[in-house]
Amino acid sequence: MKFNKLTYLHTESFEDEGVKEIKFAADFKNSEFENNTIEIWKGEDGTDVLMVCSETNYTSRLDSEEEFFVLNYATENNLL
Repeated sequence: MKFNKLTYLHTESFEDEGVKEIKFAADFKNSEFENNTIEIWKGEDGTDVLMVCSETNYTSRLDSEEEFFVLNYATENNLL
């Protein structure tokens, strides 16, 4: 995994688009990711878990183990 732990930052709803964003800071193992956040985007069409670079807004998908970890963390903390 790219990170050791997550810290919840905030939830934002985009009602006009029917989407909810849940954002986390992460304790990344590699300093090249230190400006990234982990985001869950939940909408009518499903849920995406992404790593987002704060500087460039570039997004990438997490692998299945990381995605499971993030979704499990969000569920256990009543964020979904």
